[in-house]
Formats: sequence, C-alpha cells, structure tokens
Amino acid sequence: MQKGKLKLFIGPNGYGKTYHLNKLYNEMKGFKNSILIPSEIVYKNETKDTVDSSLTLSILIEDIIMPNCIQEREAFEKKVDKIVIENIDNLNTTVQEISKAMDIKYDKDVIGISKSKVYKKLLKINNNFIDNVMGSGHGSLYILKLLNISSKEEIFIDEPEKFCHPSLFVEIVNEINKLLQKGKNVYLVSHSPELIKLLDWNYEDIFIFNEIVLNDKGERVQNNFKKLELNKIIEDKEFKKISSLLVDNGKKEAEIIGRYMNDLNKLKTYFKIRRNDFIDILFSNKIYLVEGIFDKIFLEAKLDQSKKTEKIIITTFSKWVMPIYISIVNQIKNHKSSFLNVMFDSDSDSNLNKFINEYIKINCNEYIEFQPNIEKHLNLSIDKHDVNEFYEFCINNGEKINEFTWLTYKKEI
Repeated sequence: MQKGKLKLFIGPNGYGKTYHLNKLYNEMKGFKNSILIPSEIVYKNETKDTVDSSLTLSILIEDIIMPNCIQEREAFEKKVDKIVIENIDNLNTTVQEISKAMDIKYDKDVIGISKSKVYKKLLKINNNFIDNVMGSGHGSLYILKLLNISSKEEIFIDEPEKFCHPSLFVEIVNEINKLLQKGKNVYLVSHSPELIKLLDWNYEDIFIFNEIVLNDKGERVQNNFKKLELNKIIEDKEFKKISSLLVDNGKKEAEIIGRYMNDLNKLKTYFKIRRNDFIDILFSNKIYLVEGIFDKIFLEAKLDQSKKTEKIIITTFSKWVMPIYISIVNQIKNHKSSFLNVMFDSDSDSNLNKFINEYIKINCNEYIEFQPNIEKHLNLSIDKHDVNEFYEFCINNGEKINEFTWLTYKKEI
C-alpha cells in the first residue's frame, strides 16, 4: 500500500492557516471521502437540540462511522429545501392574510429554509466518563484512533495538540503515522514545534503562513503561503561561490560542506539531519546563529543581561555552514517582524573567510564578529573544551559581555 501524504500548515495566528485548511476541505468533500476535525470540539453529550455547526463529539463520530448515512442525510436535506422553496410563497402569503385579518402590517417572510437542520441525539455519550476519565486531550487521541478504523481517506485536522499535555504528543503522532501508513492523506494545522518534530514530514509539504499580502484592490490574498525551495538556494550566485571556495579550500571538512552546498540531494540530506533546527526557525521571530558552545554561552549571558527573552539560538558547529541557515531563514521569514542575528569568528585572513564573513554581514540583520575568535577577543587562555571555566567567566563578567554591541552591515568603500 502506498503511504499517504502529510501536509503541514504552520504560522502565527491570523495569517490564514485554518482558512486554507477549511478551503481545501470544502473543495474536496464533494467527491472525496473526507472529514474535518476542528480545533474546538464539544466533548459532552448535548442535553439540548444541537445544530450541525456546533461540531460535538457525537456529530464527529456519526461522520466517522456512518459516512453513508451522512451522505443520505445531506440528500434528504436538499430534498426538504426543494419542497420548502416550492411552497414558500403560499406559506408566507397565508401568514400575510392572517396578519391582515389581525390588522397587523407584517411584510417579512415568516417561513424560510433552515440553514442548520436540527437532529436529536443519534448517539449517547457518557458525560461521567468524559468529565472524570477522558478529558479533552484524550478526546483528540480517541478521534484519531477512530479515524484509523474508518473509511475516511482525506483527513483535515486543526491543532490536534490543543488541550493536550506534551506527554500525549507521542501517542498522537503514532496515530497520525498509522493514518499515513494506511494510505490516508493528512492535512494538519499546528502551533506546536514539539509535535511537528515528532512527525515524519518532507520539507516540500510544509506550507508557511506568516505574512499578509494585499492585492491591487487592497483585499487580503488568502492563499499567500511560502514553501522552502532548496533548489533556489543552490542556484544563488553567491551561494555557488561559497561552495566553490569550500571545495577548493584543501581541507577535507571544507570540501564536504562545499559538496553539500552544490548538490540538491546532499543538501536535502543535511537538512534532514538538522530538521529540528528548521522547525525552531519556523516558530521564532528572533533567530540567533552561533558557531559553537562558547558562543552560545556568551550569547545567553548577554541576552540575560539585556533582558531579552524571546529567542531561539541555533549552534551550527561551523561558520562554513552558516550560509545554508541564513539562506533558509531569509527565504521563509516574515521580513517585517523577523530578525536574524549572527555571532561568528573572523578567523584567518583567507579569501574563503573574507567572502563568508562578508556574506554573513550582508544577509543578517545584526552581527557580532570576534577577532580572530571568541577566546582571543576576550583575552582568554582556556582550552576550547573547558566549558565550565567559560561559564564561570561569563557569570563573573556581565558588564564586559554587555559592552559588545550588535552591528549592522556597512559596505567598506
């Protein structure tokens, strides 16, 4: 059996993820065996008349286990509407005649088509179990398990992590993976980077909603999403030059990185290895790139000093791979509200380092450059592996650390 596809819709609130999910569902539900699981579900059994739009647990279960009945119900509702339309003039004329007899002027229609058909309970749900045992988080898990034994093929899910403790994420992901293994396609909106890190996804199937675009009439463009395009990164002229300089550098490590940067399949492999970094980037407006552990410790101390808490710090473990991260961030970020800051060593005065240093400065918002590296710049004679000693230095030298200011690029004349 061919594995189903997982499509992810990611971005801040208010940028159109759920709108897009609903739009795809509405386009598909007429000719595909599909279902939409909303983020808001009423799990308790209703004690009053329930309209379809309330999306209670009972209505979802009906749709999952009785799809043919639902289709027959829709056909029945259309038939009812047709009969009402055929008789509506006579019905309202009769009302007007009674109004006239009562000497009351009433021109509005009293009888019309009901947009929401009301049905009494088709299923009974034990409220005691919902209240005291299951809860909303396990309710989401329950629905996913039902979908795995259903005939539904196209499954649209809005925020499955909502109301869930993180300890449930693994179970939720296992159920989603089972859906995919059975050949079902899943369309998922999520605000949880931790949930997405657990899922098995391809970068081609991630849709990023983080900017509002208006058309010529000033109307919002609703399908305005971005996708990561690694092929465009490889085709960039400066990116190609960095790759060439790395390959010709003469060092094995540099050559390996260079070849990853000029081959799409190799870049995909590197991207897959560091996939969690990419997810962190997607969910952050303030992104910091650093080379190594000392840089990260220094940056954390500096950010604490300036009371800036909103951050994601990504350790690249080599300045040479920073252009990959920078290219990815600049391709997918919200250019009005997202910021990319980089901390790096200038290193030796080679053509390779000069070009990469310039590339970093041009393509980030702000940077701190250590001359030639962080240890020498701080006048420290400690081993690169002595993390505890560097921690102690940062703890005791807050004022010195805070003297370092973020710079913006100014081209040398």
